[in-house]
Amino acid sequence: MGLFLGFCHTADASAPISFEPIVYTSPNEVEVPVVSNRSSSLMNVMLIGDSLSVGPFGDRMLAYFRQKLEPSQYTIYAACGSSPENWLKDSPEFITPCGYRVVTARESWKADYHDGQKPRRVRTPKLASIIPKSRPQLVIVQMGTNWMDEFVGASNLSGDLKKIIVQKFIAEIRAKAAPQVQIVWILPPDSSKYSSRVKDAVDRWINDCARELKFKTINTRAFTDRYEKGKSGVDGVHLNEAAGREWANGVIKRLPKITSPTMSQASVL
Repeated sequence: MGLFLGFCHTADASAPISFEPIVYTSPNEVEVPVVSNRSSSLMNVMLIGDSLSVGPFGDRMLAYFRQKLEPSQYTIYAACGSSPENWLKDSPEFITPCGYRVVTARESWKADYHDGQKPRRVRTPKLASIIPKSRPQLVIVQMGTNWMDEFVGASNLSGDLKKIIVQKFIAEIRAKAAPQVQIVWILPPDSSKYSSRVKDAVDRWINDCARELKFKTINTRAFTDRYEKGKSGVDGVHLNEAAGREWANGVIKRLPKITSPTMSQASVL
């Protein structure tokens, strides 16, 4: 599929990524009753995320998929510290030292901190290798927070290079997924570590590309509480089990019905 011409398409994108490994305990997996009367019109779904999808948010999303879908119809890949460029085929290999989750029909495991010990290092896969395996009809993207570290104190928040990365990310999904794949990008949750200016900028970059490239976004901060240390989590970024579950429940309410492959092309949910 050819690349779109527009504001998201301007220059080479090879910006470095910084991240702060965070220690959090692995919550118990959420138990959800098995549903035996699933619809025959199920859609293949893939979630791609960062450390927030390794943690409690990802736990709740996995439980939801297990309730609604057959094991062959959902996949999750999440790499702590990753940003969209790390998943692109032409980008350098990204090894996450701080957590990883994979769920497919053939394997399901999570590398996470345990008793204060770092998880094993895991290579972040490329979209070009994971998308064709399941040919998803719906791809849910949960990323953007790790970009914020690069822009703390920055005067220029135009984000031109980041928009190019979003464009390439969407193009690679569409090139390898099922025909007319639907894409929903979950914008980052609130975090007390970053200024409103930086948080707004990341949302704006992704939304600008969503309007041009015709994918959906979910505005997380519009329906979740502000981050409070000690209540939402301990580090100003990562959410504890209660906050992560609340966020996931709000996302689930705003997702397209995953038992129907038809979805409108409005830009923002």
